Amino acid sequence: MRISVRNILLYTLSVIFLLISCSDDSSVNRTGSIGLDTFVPPELSIIKWPFTEVEGWVITRGHGEATHNGSDHFAIDYSLPIESECFGQPFRAPFSGKVIYSTVTEVPNHLLTGYGNQVIIQSDKDSTFALRAAHFEILEAFKGEYVNEGDLIGKIGSTGNSTGCHVHVVLYRNIYGYIYEGPANESLKAVEILETGGGLYRSSESSPKEAFASPFKFVKKDSVQLNKDLFQGL
Repeated sequence: MRISVRNILLYTLSVIFLLISCSDDSSVNRTGSIGLDTFVPPELSIIKWPFTEVEGWVITRGHGEATHNGSDHFAIDYSLPIESECFGQPFRAPFSGKVIYSTVTEVPNHLLTGYGNQVIIQSDKDSTFALRAAHFEILEAFKGEYVNEGDLIGKIGSTGNSTGCHVHVVLYRNIYGYIYEGPANESLKAVEILETGGGLYRSSESSPKEAFASPFKFVKKDSVQLNKDLFQGL
């Protein structure tokens, strides 16, 4: 069987076309869900130091420790060396934005959610980021309000699923990405879950919860830097 140069050329061009068509970015599917094999740890974000009244704050639980997993993998727990001095300490907004959720009922040590009394702020600098601060004794910011960087949003306590006075802080990214939630595996945007105070725990192979986790650090300066990554714009 003779194979002409023309047939070889057509075959080669077909293979090239196929490779190009398959090289489209598959990290995000047509519905905006994030593929399990596409998670790339985002760069560090820098947000304002929220403790202004006293010094000596220590990290009691860091990245990936114990209950810090999934979308809370990069969460940080802060307390004071003498726990009794921690109760009632002010916590200030690390950046400006809208409060998209705060616990409705304030009852000491209530278990409305594992987070207890909490405040979730959506950044006005980049609306794809939101910050959760939890386990407050008293709330000072409420859903629908706008807070400026440095505003008092709560006083630290031990409500919810907590074994001692501390504040649990977690920064979420890509909150307009999709996650599967509920018994029917309905697809919801992460921000819709945050607006009800829920955690971004559940996931499926096409939408890993880790895709919403964002590493961060506090700094004692005015500038706020929220780092975009592969999934920006969802």
